[in-house]
Amino acid sequence: MDRFMRVAGVAEINPGKAKFIHLDGIGIAVFNAGGAFYALEDCCAKDGASLSAGLLVGTVVECPNDGARFYLPTGECIDPLTLRSVTSYRVRIEGD
Repeated sequence: MDRFMRVAGVAEINPGKAKFIHLDGIGIAVFNAGGAFYALEDCCAKDGASLSAGLLVGTVVECPNDGARFYLPTGECIDPLTLRSVTSYRVRIEGD
């Protein structure tokens, strides 16, 4: 995805929460980590679970099924048992 699309207003995603978005056949989780917004592929690299339903701690999301952890800014997996990262998407905020 090389273009920006409006997916939500800032107030639609509370701090510490995520919103699932379906764009162009891809499931994307948009996270509000203390006012900073990040978007990741909404599919755990380990078991395919929805990351938007995961536990958000700072800038890390934990898979609700297997506990695999992913770094929001890059999608990098920080769980030593899961080697594959998830796709990270650029986020741009205009207004609110």
